[in-house]
Amino acid sequence: MNRTVSILIMVFCALLTTTTGCRKDDAARSVQPGGKSYTRIISMAPNITETLFALGLESRVIGVTKFCKYPPEAAKKAQVGGFFDPNYEAMVALKPDLVILLPEQEQAKKYLENLGIATLTVHNRLIGEILYTIIVIGKTCGKEKEAYEMVGGIRSRIETVKKKTESLERKKILVSVGRTPGSVEQIVIAGQNTFYDELITLAGGINVYHGYPVPYPEISGEGMLRLDPDIILDIQPSLAAMGLTEKDACHDWDKIPELRAVKTGNVYILSADYASVPGPRFIRTLEEMARIFQLTP
Repeated sequence: MNRTVSILIMVFCALLTTTTGCRKDDAARSVQPGGKSYTRIISMAPNITETLFALGLESRVIGVTKFCKYPPEAAKKAQVGGFFDPNYEAMVALKPDLVILLPEQEQAKKYLENLGIATLTVHNRLIGEILYTIIVIGKTCGKEKEAYEMVGGIRSRIETVKKKTESLERKKILVSVGRTPGSVEQIVIAGQNTFYDELITLAGGINVYHGYPVPYPEISGEGMLRLDPDIILDIQPSLAAMGLTEKDACHDWDKIPELRAVKTGNVYILSADYASVPGPRFIRTLEEMARIFQLTP
């Protein structure tokens, strides 16, 4: 497994996404919304778990991955392995009537369906897919009204952000989503056609990366100097677990003092857990980005 993929699994296991778009028929291929009342649900990704809990379905969730830490009650559920290494024995032992997973987990999907266990595949690469996932899960699990209300609330907050930032001078933004602590020599950044790319635009910025159409490219320190962003947003949700602080993470960037963002003091660390999960709380990341962009002269 190469270094880029390793970093992304650690930092953002739920966002190792396919490069294909969301097709509504894919999302409901295995189960039909409203066709059954599912009461024993296994979630195979953090964003799915957050969506289930946000819709008030926590009592029906019987299993989650080891990466599902939010809300805190989710961590108390039975664990069924990781994102790419599920514990099938543990899953089957829980006797689920529905397993909700992502497109990257096609092998798990086939295995479970061969056992007669219903699955639901949802998408999380772009904002529209995140919102559609909320609707699909809501419809499938009898929470359609709550799902539409949640999506409506998120869309309203998006519009509020757009109104506040539409007159801003658009700065060049680099979003770092994975790097080795203490080093900024090789980092994984948000490229095109990702939900971070959309968040940057909605918050009033411009994604500084316009190279090869790779969702999450890895670039060197020299590559960053060529991009020379006005603002750097460093996604670091695991700082506390590593015994580090936001100040520590920010100081790492002093190793490339020639960067415009470093010279002007415009390096920001986003250490909240929701900053790395493409689920319902992505709206908080958008609002935090907008606040930062508004503060930047």
